[in-house]
Formats: sequence, C-alpha cells, structure tokens
Amino acid sequence: MTLKARITIFLSGCLLAVMTLGVSAEEKPNEDREGGIIGTGIVGTITELGSIIVNGQRITYGDDDMARSALGERLASTLTPGDTVVVVARPSSQDWVAEQIDQHHPAIGPITLQNGALTLLGASLDLSQAQIETQRLAPTLSDGDWVAVSGLWKGPVLMVTKLDRIDPRENAVLSGSYMPRSDNAFMIGGSIVGGLDLEHVDAGDSVTVTGAPSPNGIQASEVRIGLFSEPMYRIIAQGYMSAPTPTGLYTILGSGMVSFTDQPEMIDTQSAGVFCLSMEGNEDLATVTSDSLGACR
Repeated sequence: MTLKARITIFLSGCLLAVMTLGVSAEEKPNEDREGGIIGTGIVGTITELGSIIVNGQRITYGDDDMARSALGERLASTLTPGDTVVVVARPSSQDWVAEQIDQHHPAIGPITLQNGALTLLGASLDLSQAQIETQRLAPTLSDGDWVAVSGLWKGPVLMVTKLDRIDPRENAVLSGSYMPRSDNAFMIGGSIVGGLDLEHVDAGDSVTVTGAPSPNGIQASEVRIGLFSEPMYRIIAQGYMSAPTPTGLYTILGSGMVSFTDQPEMIDTQSAGVFCLSMEGNEDLATVTSDSLGACR
C-alpha cells in the first residue's frame, strides 16, 4: 500500500468520519510535523462554518476555494451544516488547511411517495436527524421531484442530515457499501443496482454508481470504487454497522471499513458509533471514544 503524507477528513453536519493517512518510517515527509498533528484523526460535529470547527479543530480554506460534487462546483463558503463533504487537508500550526473539498451525496435522484413516506431509488429516507430546513422542505416535495441527499446509511434506510431539491438530471447517483446478491445485481443500502458485473469488489467496499434511475434503484452505467482516489492507511469513521453475513463479515456502512466477528449478537446495527481501522498490524475495528482517540493515531 502506498502511503502519503496527507490527511483526509470525511465530515457531515451531524455525523462525521475522519480518514487519516499514516506515514511509514521509510516514507516520512521532508516537512516538519507541526504540533505532532500529522496522522491524527478528529471526530465530531461541525459547530461553525466559514472555517469548519470540529471538536475545537479549525479547518480553513481560501475565499475562492471550490467544493466539487456530482452536481458541479460551488464555493466552499456556501456549504452549510448538514452537508456531507470529503476534505483533504494539511496541518498548519494548530489549524488545518483544506487542499481539496468534495461534497459527498449518498443518493441523488427522483423522490417516490409511498403512503406519505419518502423513498429515493428504493431506499427509505429517515428525516428525524435532518436540518430544520430539510424537515420543512420535505412536505412540499411531489412524486418525481429530484433531490440530493446528505447523510449516512443505516441498513436499508438513509438517515438524512440534509436534502436539497435540484433540477431533473439524466443520471442518478448512489454511494455506499457494496452488498452482493445472488443475481447479477447488488445492493447499496436499500437500493438495487443493476447493469454492472463488477469484478475485484468485495462485500463492504465503498462504491459510487451513476446511471438511469428506477423505482427500486439504478441501472448503472459507471462505477467508482472507494470513497477516495488514494488508499487510506488509517481510518476513523462514524456510522452504522451492517448486520454480519454468515461468515461474520460486517462493515461500517459507506466507509469501506470491514471486519469479522464470531459474536454476531454483539453487533449493534441501530446506533451510530465511531470506529477505527488501522493497517499497522491490526485489521480489527475498534470502538473509539474521545478518551481513546489517541490509540488510533
């Protein structure tokens, strides 16, 4: 695995994951480690914007910096709480400076109304944790309206932190954990993805697919494997666990983090948590608290 001297941070307005890149002794960067901050993950809630304040850590960006997304570019300064973003940052004194910001949407597509409930590409939407603006918008949506959703997967349900109405598009987007089926399709959350015969993809891998929307999912024409363009050395992620497979495999949904258990009854699929996966001699997922975060550095 190639290691890079950068830190990747995955944030959402209510739920946050931080991906950190470790540096091996053979591949230490020439730059100084400022405040020992390289290789440290920070997990928490965005409390302020302009800069992003997360657990007291300030992530800054330039006035003209742009955030990329499947919907195009926007000024980073227009991002608001509830938006899910991927930030590649470097340490600067006590702060972080963003090198790249990507807005991340687990689902983009047309809404379907079923008995008054909202579904998107076959997945149920839970708005109980959404921003107030989203909860006000939801009752005004009609069948077929297109939306872009931020949030986290909880089994087949998408826990929405923010929802934006958008203009209709040719293709829908789904991003989450790859879960194979017995037929030629696979699942992302509660959505069925057809049209692709993927190789070299394992259960729990993070995939993003683009294609024609259907009531139950997507007929995909394009796929990107992994949340990031480069492999991560160490991952700290907040999210929901999947139910273990018969082999004991489970994942932190949407993160690409997988592990195995011989006690499936101990896996809590209902509560969001913060988890650590380090490739440095330990491939087990460990629950992380603010007191134990240092153990994952």
